[in-house]
Parts: sequence; structure tokens; C-alpha cells
Amino acid sequence: MENLGQILPFWTVSFFVVLLLSIAIFPLTHGRFWESNRNKAIVSAVLSLPVVILFWHYNHFDPLIHEIKEYFSFIILLASLFIISGGIFLRGDIEATPEITRSSLPSGDHRQYFRDNRGCNAFDKACLKN
Repeated sequence: MENLGQILPFWTVSFFVVLLLSIAIFPLTHGRFWESNRNKAIVSAVLSLPVVILFWHYNHFDPLIHEIKEYFSFIILLASLFIISGGIFLRGDIEATPEITRSSLPSGDHRQYFRDNRGCNAFDKACLKN
């Protein structure tokens, strides 16, 4: 069952195509319906249920489990990037412009460049002797 793509019929792709089309069209045609996250979850569940049934029919859940693990690792990566970037705080009367943002983001990297893995400043000779 390693080549599940060769075993499944071509029409099984249609559920994914319908999901993509619903994501593109529903906000335009049924905007009020599509505003609710609950309705988005219902549409996703209804369209993914046949795929789960096919995995159950072929008794081959390994690809599904693999993708779920990758999804959670991606969410953890996004959360860590969000937390790291949320720690940047600039004080003062600074106007929020793209140029200011671009120039301030690397400042954390430059400060870390002068520290070693023990947290010692590269110019602090007393700390470096220990």
C-alpha cells in the first residue's frame, strides 16, 4: 500500500478540488454563511469525510497520520515565530513605517553576535576567563 496514489481512483481528487473551489467562491456568493468559522469547519468536515472513508476502506491510515504530524509541527513552528517576533519592543516616539521596521528587526541579531553560548559579552574579559 505504499503507492496509494496509484490505487485510488482519479475521482478521489475531486473532494480537494471542491474544497478549493468552495474556499474561493463561497466568500463571494455566500459571504454571510462563510463568515462563521463553524460553517467553514462543517464544509471541511463534509468534504474530508469521504477521504477518511477511503482510507478506512483500504485500511491505510499511515499517510493521513503522517500529514497530521507534519501539520502540528508546522503549527508549532508558526507559534514559535509568533512568540519570538512578539518579544520585539521599541521604546520612544517612533513612527511606524516599513523602513523603521526593517532597520529595527536585525538589532537583536547584532546584540546576540557579541555573546557566546554562556551569555558572556565578547568584550567582558572577566567573564571569558572562567
